[in-house]
Amino acid sequence: MTKRPALINLINVFLSLIIVVLILAIICLLWIISPMMVSGNSMQNTLQDSDIIWVQKTGYNLQKGDVIVFKRPGADKPPVKRIIATQGDTVQFDMVGGYKVNGEYIDEDYLSFDNDLLYDEYYFTGTHQDATVSALLMTTGVIVGENQLFVLGDNRGVSLDSHSYGCIDIDWIIGKVVNK
Repeated sequence: MTKRPALINLINVFLSLIIVVLILAIICLLWIISPMMVSGNSMQNTLQDSDIIWVQKTGYNLQKGDVIVFKRPGADKPPVKRIIATQGDTVQFDMVGGYKVNGEYIDEDYLSFDNDLLYDEYYFTGTHQDATVSALLMTTGVIVGENQLFVLGDNRGVSLDSHSYGCIDIDWIIGKVVNK
């Protein structure tokens, strides 16, 4: 029996290491964290169309103000939106101050637009608007259901979000955006 040269052993170890690293990288990208491209302007100025974001898919803790990616039935691409309210919260809208959660206005320092431009006369009457959601937001408020979230885009004038289709289910969430 002859001994293999040390160089061949070194090459085998190196190739084995590369294979293990590639497998770990694939697992990480599929199940833990992965890149995604933003599509559309609904999160401007926080995120721009075609920005690359990193989405943490497991082990995250969601809070109001977090930006998430989710699968919404009927959507071509996974929407990217900000969590405004969580289970049990009541969300109301008024044209003067914007959104209130549980009776208190939200401090939305991430919005860089003039409030006059955020909510025009068509904001609650768009073609994708659910009349029930609109009526509740403008009167008694929407109560966020069990295992649901109320989400909005930062660019409110163009965002198709919970003001249009109501709360989203938590099980729709793909992950939390970790770079913004």
